[in-house]
Amino acid sequence: NELQQWWMAQEEGGTLMRPFVSRLRCGGSGVSDGDGVAEVSDQPIGGDVPTRWAHDTPTIDDVAAYWNRQPCAIKRSTAPVGSDSFFWETWRNRRIVETHSATFADFPRWAGKRILEVGCGIGIDSEDFAQFAETVVAVDVSEKSIDIARQRNLRDVKFVVADGESLAMTLPPGAFLSKFDLIYSWGCLHHTPDPEAALSSMRNFADERTELRLMVYSSRSTKAA
Repeated sequence: NELQQWWMAQEEGGTLMRPFVSRLRCGGSGVSDGDGVAEVSDQPIGGDVPTRWAHDTPTIDDVAAYWNRQPCAIKRSTAPVGSDSFFWETWRNRRIVETHSATFADFPRWAGKRILEVGCGIGIDSEDFAQFAETVVAVDVSEKSIDIARQRNLRDVKFVVADGESLAMTLPPGAFLSKFDLIYSWGCLHHTPDPEAALSSMRNFADERTELRLMVYSSRSTKAA
């Protein structure tokens, strides 16, 4: 359809969001790509945030307030928020507009595994992970987003209001019998004031087997334009 043709054109032009898959190296510094420490760009990253944030440093409260006013993807359906139609339409829109998202997450791969999702929004990916994973802990700084996500009534997903920069304050590492097999974050870290603090916070829930799947906007993407 027209939307998919547009998306393919953006992909050919190299203007799409760029996913990044890696492994957390525990007990050291940086993010390992398996052979060494991945290079981290110091390029400023834009996104769906108030224009003034391009000049002022936002606080976590600013970020939470913004997403409480307009939870991510909430406008992608005209159905009543929390209804079956709403969840279906927002899921369908996500998979059409961001066709690469399901391939990147690779939901079936995590069958029987433990997932930590940072920046879950209204739980679109959380629900797909729940179809396969043993346990999903999905966190978001937006209380409104978590309220909507909880209306999915997913038995194997624990939705938690939490700040990605200080996860251990809300999710004490000792509260889990084992570390997570996957720590996943799609389109989140470029919105937080201190992405490095968020990565460090994730490390508390990882060991040498944990895989990190992280998507941030490319500086050449239509999102960052």
